[in-house]
Amino acid sequence: MMVSGILITHVNTAQLTCVELGEATRFAVLAGTGVTNIPSSVIAGDIGIYPAPESYITGFAQTGWLGYSTSNQVIGYIYAAGMNEITDSMLIQAKSDLNKAYYNAVGMTPAPTYTFLNPGAGNMAGSNLIPGLYKFTGDAIATRDFTLTGSSNDVWVFQIGGALKIGNGVHVTLA
Repeated sequence: MMVSGILITHVNTAQLTCVELGEATRFAVLAGTGVTNIPSSVIAGDIGIYPAPESYITGFAQTGWLGYSTSNQVIGYIYAAGMNEITDSMLIQAKSDLNKAYYNAVGMTPAPTYTFLNPGAGNMAGSNLIPGLYKFTGDAIATRDFTLTGSSNDVWVFQIGGALKIGNGVHVTLA
């Protein structure tokens, strides 16, 4: 799966302040211009795209309903611009809240260095990432499973300068 933007886990830690996601919390994936799935990924949670229409979500074999779509690869619903006024209103608010969270996360300090800057040379495959602020100057990829190790009160923030590319069948484990 490929998503342009940032990935934020919604937990808290003493080192970092929690990034408030507002209405964006309902989405496992929320994008503006496109979501591409390489079957047979499974997404646990809703997918949303705004302002692009549903045709910019590919690889899920969506079945349309009034205000949302479904897919056997999504444990949740797929929402896109133009499905209906209620959906558009919800997506506008979620994208607004995501933008606020994005600028909050971009402005976080201290600037990542050493193992927090481009971990794995951009590939998180096999990594065990402790809580913290991670920065990728280009794409962030995962060709194999990786783990986020911490407590339920910890925060991981990923600032990604390019695209987030998760390989088919890759699992992200919160341990």
